[in-house]
Amino acid sequence: LKPMKSVSSSDVVIDVSNSNSYAASHIKDAIQIPSRDFLNSEGGLKTAEELASVLGDAGVSRTDSAVLYGGPESSGEAEFAFLVLRYLGQNDVKLLDGSFADWKTAGLPEEVQENNKTGVEYSPQVRSDVMAEYEYVKSGQAQIIDVRPFVDFGKGRIPGSIAFDPADVVKGDQFKGPGDLTAVFSRLDQEKPVVVYSDDYSRSSLVAYALQLMGYQAGIYSWEDWKAHEEVQSQNETTSSGDHAVD
Repeated sequence: LKPMKSVSSSDVVIDVSNSNSYAASHIKDAIQIPSRDFLNSEGGLKTAEELASVLGDAGVSRTDSAVLYGGPESSGEAEFAFLVLRYLGQNDVKLLDGSFADWKTAGLPEEVQENNKTGVEYSPQVRSDVMAEYEYVKSGQAQIIDVRPFVDFGKGRIPGSIAFDPADVVKGDQFKGPGDLTAVFSRLDQEKPVVVYSDDYSRSSLVAYALQLMGYQAGIYSWEDWKAHEEVQSQNETTSSGDHAVD
């Protein structure tokens, strides 16, 4: 987390909220990249090349010191954007320690003028531990957490996954303190990686980021990707058994 008063002109501040709040007012010199811009038309994550284009077109390079902020912390917008940048290999990226409302209360500079930076080449260096893949999830190497609504968990889930409510990591619009988060994650083994999945990247990112704050190695995964792979595997097994029957 980046303390508000330590944000400087050398940082690239990015408003990743999906509301119209940027036009009303934002941190001085901040640019806007709504976190939804990282998703394709079906709601899935864009490819690494497409994500790199989104950032490069906005004038962000992989070597920049990026500071992100979005809507209320419980929205998960900034946490999702943080994980996207980490996935692409952005080493110097932090979330603003506080909301834009906190920023204004502190009397720090804001403006309404839209800021645009000159486009640059963004060269990604993908980290697969941030965005988990099907084979890894299926391998059993990681603890799997399902943060979808509990009713969905009851209808179907990744085998061995644990149901978890994202609301448990926040209090109001801020993350709970270390003591509370230790209790929240008490069922987990801190020595074993964690993969958090949902059909909403913001929900899974909120929990994965809280886990990272507490020293866990945590990444995120998509429930839609799991279903797609399982469907293909089921079809292959059906085809294979059909061929065997003919033999």
